[in-house]
Parts: sequence; C-alpha cells; structure tokens
Amino acid sequence: SFRLARSSLSAAKVASPRVLAPAFVLPPKPDPSAARFSTSQRSSEDVVAKKKANALIDALPGNSLVSKTGIITLTTAVSAAAISSELFVLNEEVVILGSFVIFLGYVSNLVAPAYTEWADGQIKKVTDILNTSRTAHVAAVQERISNVGEMKDVEALTTQLFELSKQTAALEHETFTLRQKAAVTAEVKSVLDAWVRHEGQLREAEQRDLVSTVLANVQAGLSDKKLQREILLSSVAEIEEWEAHIPGLDELLVRAALNLAASAEAGGNISRFETEMEQMAAKGINNLRIMASSEASQLGIQPARMYPSLMASPGVYNEEIFVGLDRALAKMSNLSMTAVMTLSNFWTWSGGIAQFVSWADKLNASIPYTSIWDPTLNPPFGALTTGTNGKMWIVAPRPNFTFTNTYFTYVLDLVLDFWKSGKAFAGAGPWAYGGIWRPFNARNQFNELWAGDPPAEGPGWYDVYDTDYAMEIVRKQADVVEAHMATL
Repeated sequence: SFRLARSSLSAAKVASPRVLAPAFVLPPKPDPSAARFSTSQRSSEDVVAKKKANALIDALPGNSLVSKTGIITLTTAVSAAAISSELFVLNEEVVILGSFVIFLGYVSNLVAPAYTEWADGQIKKVTDILNTSRTAHVAAVQERISNVGEMKDVEALTTQLFELSKQTAALEHETFTLRQKAAVTAEVKSVLDAWVRHEGQLREAEQRDLVSTVLANVQAGLSDKKLQREILLSSVAEIEEWEAHIPGLDELLVRAALNLAASAEAGGNISRFETEMEQMAAKGINNLRIMASSEASQLGIQPARMYPSLMASPGVYNEEIFVGLDRALAKMSNLSMTAVMTLSNFWTWSGGIAQFVSWADKLNASIPYTSIWDPTLNPPFGALTTGTNGKMWIVAPRPNFTFTNTYFTYVLDLVLDFWKSGKAFAGAGPWAYGGIWRPFNARNQFNELWAGDPPAEGPGWYDVYDTDYAMEIVRKQADVVEAHMATL
C-alpha cells in the first residue's frame, strides 16, 4: 500500500503542471511628493494587518505566543516534509479541498459566536434547571428532616393519647351505664306516677261519691222541720256564747286591715300600725271591727275616698293592699285579738254599694257624693269639743276632754251592767282609735291621713288618741270583764 501511495504521488507529480517563478522586477522609484500620503496610508494598513495577524495568531491553539509559534513552525515543517517526500501532492483536488476547508473555517468563524451563544444559553438553561432541582431537592430533604425531627416525641404523645383514649372509653362506659340507670329510673317513676294518678283518681271518685251521699243525706234531713229548728237554736246559742266575752274597741275601718298595714310604697305606715296595735292590746282591747275591702272608681280620683283601693275594678285587685290585710290579721292573731271584717258598706268613702251600682250601670253614672263633714261648720255639734283655744279637738293630750270621758264611762258601764245581768253582750266598740296620729301630721303621697275618722269627715273629730284618758276607761272596763269572767 505504501508503494501504491508513493507511485500515485509520483504520477501526480509528473502529471501536474509546474509553476514558473516570476521574473525579478525592480520596483519603481518612489515619488517624493507622495511620501507623506504613503506614510499615513501605510500606517493605517499596518494597523489593519496587525489586527488580522493577531486574529490569525489568536485562532491558533495554545495559550502563549511561544506555543503558537511552535505550532506554526511544526505545521510548516510537516507540510514541507510531506511535499518534499511527495506525501502531499498539490493538485486540483487539494486546491478544492483546501478551498473547502478554508470555506468551512470561514463559515465556522461566522457561525461560532452564534453557536457559542446558543450553546452557552442551553448550558445555562440546563445548569439553572439542575441548580433549581438541586435547591428544591435540598429544601425537600431539609423539610423532611424537620418533619421527622418534629416526630421525635411521637412515642410519648402516642402513649399519652392511648391513656387518654382509655380514660375516654371508661367515661363513655360510665356515661352509658348512668344513662341506662336514668332510663330505668324514669321508667319506674313513670309507672309509679301512673299508679299514683290511678289511686288519686280512685280516691277522688270515692270522695265524690261520699260527698254526694252525704249531701243527699243532709238535704234529705234538712227537709225535716224538727231538725231545722234544732240547728237554728244551736247556732244562736253558739253565737251568744262567743259574743258573751268579747269586749272591744273599734279600729278605724280602713287602717288596720288595709292601707295603714300596707307598705310605704302603697301609702301605709307599718311602724305606726304595729305601735297602735300593741297600744290597744295593752289596754285590754281584744276585738276590732275593721274595713276589709274598698273599691275604686272607673271615673278616676273621687272626693273623700280611700286610695289606693283594694279593688281597682271588678275582679281586679291590688296585691299590695291584700298584703296589708294579711299583715293586719297576722298581727291581731299574735296579740290574741279577733276581727269583725266589714266587706262593704253604704258609705261612699270606701266605694261601697254605691260604687258597685256605678260599675253595674252601663252609662257609668257618677256617685252623688254628700258634702264633707266639717265639725267647725256644723254648730252646735262643733261646740261639744270646743275649748278656750277654739279647736280643742285637735289638741293632744286631752286629759280633760270631759264630754268624751263622761260618754265612755256611761256607755261602757251600761254595757257592762247589761252583760252582768245575764243578757246578750257582744262587747263595746266605740269609734274610733286614732293612736299616735295627730291632725297636724302631713298627708301621704295619696293625699291620705288615715285618721280614726274616715276621709269624708273632719280628721280627728271622733278619734281616741293614745294619750286620751278615755283609753284608761277602756282598760278599767277590760279589767272588770276579765275579773268577772274568772268567777264564772
């Protein structure tokens, strides 16, 4: 093969045309006039030539001028040796090949920057992707490490949760047991309640039958004239026996039972009420006639009436006044007193029958009130209690109230003699006890005084005050009654 290559190179050498060296020609003598222009032009061309030479040198491989020079020298020597040894034959193919190589080098010089930029971009893109992936992977691994670090106490937490679950299960079991017990208890209670209701219904039925039987027997017996007479005589005897030992003084018909014993907000004065009740008990009074009801008008505030009233309108009651009545009766019971309770009257100052008629009248007729009684405007009655000061009836104490003292002594002695003679005696009840009140006391928020006298009369006109000698007369009568009762 070497021979074949050598003979081929020899043949190519023979067949190839020779290139004649050009004849030597002396250059023309330079023009002195163009020296300056030529010098400057030559300087520019030298700069360009230097740049091209530098570019060619830079294109050679190597990092220094010595290495690049060595490469050029080596390449030249190799080329010369190849040509001289006919290893390399310069012909048309070589020219074409060289031209093609030069063209490729030129094209590569043109394309190299763009390709380099594109390659660098692709490399950077891949590098960025790899860096991003690495960063994400590092973050994911770090997060996983952190998550795993948070799970370091999972065993203790699991143990605690397991203990809690056992406690929860125990509580649920206990709750279920309690619910079952409660359900059983409720069922038992329901059965027992049903039996109780059944027994109650049976007792009610028996009581109804018994009441019906008794009523039928009583009604049948009441038709007997003899039985009717016996019942009547027995009732009269019981009443007479009960009345035979009741000495008493009449309390004002409004104060003790209703308003005075009510709260201050309802116009009462509990402290005064209790004081006066204890004063009367100390004087031997054991029975009071009290007003136990009062009625208001549908036409608004009326003259000389009791306010607040117990019954504001038909069937509508004032609870505060009811409380006053309860308090009055409780106090009387504590003092061993009895009460005669007046539920209505014909006087208009309590409302009374006149107010019921007004309610029943569809036209709401007003009540024809009489003029208010004023003792100073009605002689000669006013003179009975008029002393040297002109109005003795409002002065307290009144130890020398001669007419009243004489009247009390006469009436009470008469009643006492009547009782001692064996005749019916229901006690003595003079009108009326004023207690610690005095006419110069101020009115309350309802414009009421609660004197012994009713609002329609002069305040204090009939009052017996706590310091009056008449109270001593009452006490003496009570002592006589008590002594006489002890002999029976």
